Amino acid sequence: LLLEFSQANECVAAGYGCVPARVCPRQHIKKKSGCSTVCCDLANVKTCAARGGECSPAQTRCLEAPELAATCGPRQKCCIYV
Repeated sequence: LLLEFSQANECVAAGYGCVPARVCPRQHIKKKSGCSTVCCDLANVKTCAARGGECSPAQTRCLEAPELAATCGPRQKCCIYV
C-alpha cells in the first residue's frame, strides 16, 4: 500500500505539478506517475495557466498575478482563484 501511495504521488513528491498538457511546454514535461494530466516542471514555466491562473478581462475583480499578465494577451490579466 505504501509503494502504491508513493508511486501515485511521484510527480508532486519530485517537486513538479500536474497540469493540462496544453499549458506545459513539451521540454518541461516529466515522466513521473501520479497525474491524470501531465507532470510538469512548473518552476521553469512562467505562464498564467501553468501557474494555476486564468486569463480574464482586465476589469475582472480577482486576486491578480501581475508578473504573469503578459502571458494573457492585451487587455487581460492573470487571475488566481483560491
